[in-house]
Order: sequence, then structure tokens, then C-alpha cells
Amino acid sequence: MRSSVIISMSCGELPVSAEGIFRSMGYKSDPPEHIAESLEGLLKEVGRRVVPQAGYVLYEDPPVLEQAGVSFGGQDFRTGKVIGKYLEGVGKIAVFAVTAGEAMQELIREASESGDVFNQFMLDAVGSEIAECAADKIEALIRAEAQGDGMGITNRFSPGYCGWHVREQKKLFALLPDQFCGITLSESSLMYPLKSVSGIIGMGPQVVRREYNCELCEDSKCLRRKGPREP
Repeated sequence: MRSSVIISMSCGELPVSAEGIFRSMGYKSDPPEHIAESLEGLLKEVGRRVVPQAGYVLYEDPPVLEQAGVSFGGQDFRTGKVIGKYLEGVGKIAVFAVTAGEAMQELIREASESGDVFNQFMLDAVGSEIAECAADKIEALIRAEAQGDGMGITNRFSPGYCGWHVREQKKLFALLPDQFCGITLSESSLMYPLKSVSGIIGMGPQVVRREYNCELCEDSKCLRRKGPREP
């Protein structure tokens, strides 16, 4: 059995952080004032044009858990041992997808076509921040639904991270309605619009959300990695 939720939102509803954007751009301290002013102007334009979308489908039948994978909704996922450990005790799984949307993609394309490389770079970071904030929002909605049923939630996990191969993105999207939130997949499992995030969140009465254990993960470039990263 499954149920689904889809929401649209304005960028103003998301806690988009200039600090997070600058961190994505590689700044380790406050950027020059003219860069901060440029971002402020870009965010106003983004706010006028971009409408992020987010949603999830909740699979309520108990999943079959293994040490390095999980099966539900008629799909078998080889998530790897790291994610498998976090899924212990899960009784339901929410499959989610969020996107900054086609308008965000268009803004990045316009900057590229005009030859404005720096604005393109900055908009790319803005799009990533919006997608992550939208993922935080959908996670909060899933948490609220879980708490209403007396359950907790896991971290969110996405194909391409923590040992879960990105090719299983196709299996994940097989569990979502066609073009869910306006997102499509390429043959190589790349999501379009590019500034999109998908994954799973588990629910269970004994489940407690824990910090990502980066010592168990070999992905040195993961956005959620704590502490210094390898070059």
C-alpha cells in the first residue's frame, strides 16, 4: 500500500543560506562585498522565477531488510552496508524527490549563453542550495507524518552516496509516478532538471535519526561529510 504527497513552494519559504551558497562556491570566509551584492541581486531574480517542487510516496508494507540492501515496492536495492545498518528497525519507507525546477535550469543556461561564467557558477551553487533546502523541507514533512504514527525516521539516503550505486536511481524512480515533480531521468540515471535530489527515508517505532557516520564512508567528496575532506 502506498500514499503520495506533492507540494510546490516559493523560494521565500526555504531557508536558503548565503553562507551555504558561498561554502559551495569554495569560500572559507566571507567573500568580497561586491560578490555578496551580486548574490543578493541574483537571489531576487531567482525568487521571482523559480518555483521548487517536492514530494514523496510512502510505501507502508514492511520492507525486507538485508545487511547490504532493502526490498520494497517490488524493487530490490543494493544500498550497501553503511545504509543497510541505518535501516535497521524500519517498517515503512518514503521515496522522495525534490527539484529547484526548470526555471532554475533556465537561469543557469541563460548565464552560460551570455558568457557570464561567474554568474553561471554562482547560480549553480544557488540551485544546489535550493534543492538541499527543499529536501530538508520534505524530510520535515515525512518526520511529521512519522511522529503522528508514533514513529521516528532515519537519515535520508540517495543513490550515488554511501556505497549506493547511482544506477539504482532508475529502480527508485520506478516507485514514483511518471515525471514526479517534473523530474525525468536520462539513460545514465542523471536527473533533469539537474538541481534535483531523490532518495529514501525509513520510518519505524524504534528508529532514531543519527548523524552520518563519515568514518564508515569512503566518499571523500560527500556534501554531508564532517571534518576535513581529501582534495
